[in-house]
Amino acid sequence: MGQSLVSLDTDRIKEYIFATAKLREISGASAILRDLNEQTMPSLAETYQAQTIYVGGGSGLFVVPSDRAHDLITAVQRAYRERTAGAATITGVALPLPDNFSIDHSPAQEIWRCIGYKLAAAKLCPASPRPLVTHPLFKTCDSDAAYYACAFDPQDQSYLSAPTRAKRDCYQAERQQGNKKLPEDFDDIADVSRPTGYFALIYIDGDNFGRVLE
Repeated sequence: MGQSLVSLDTDRIKEYIFATAKLREISGASAILRDLNEQTMPSLAETYQAQTIYVGGGSGLFVVPSDRAHDLITAVQRAYRERTAGAATITGVALPLPDNFSIDHSPAQEIWRCIGYKLAAAKLCPASPRPLVTHPLFKTCDSDAAYYACAFDPQDQSYLSAPTRAKRDCYQAERQQGNKKLPEDFDDIADVSRPTGYFALIYIDGDNFGRVLE
């Protein structure tokens, strides 16, 4: 039984996180993806006897027995669908490794490059989205306007889709854990700023991460 290199990368992270303009949903979406990437993915990798090379930034790289490579990819994709109610997806590819491959001793640059090309090609051909069936009696989410509403939030009198409700639930769980005083929305930040009403939004994204790994 040989080994395969499995590469996984979350699709359209910013689209999922910033699907709404509400801070609690942005925070909840980020927490969901962080847990999927840092907890769920490594746990599933261990289940399928994979050796973790790295996880972080919404992606992961593993060495796994070849007969379990597809199962690992499928399990991670299923976890993403279930946790995000189908709103976030992840692409995974597998590359068979030479019989004498060793992480510690084999030259791996060409292998990293090859798996990178394979992953990029897979991400260029995503599954076709299924359009929503329209009907005057069907109501979309008041927050994301992309998925059908399936719940009502009495706090702000809004109808929520399953993905948005999952984000809010995660936000509330994060807020209650350790008695964190997380802001509800951007107005809460503006109210405590000095001068009142002003705040800065900082967005940080690492550069050339894949190239450094190669």
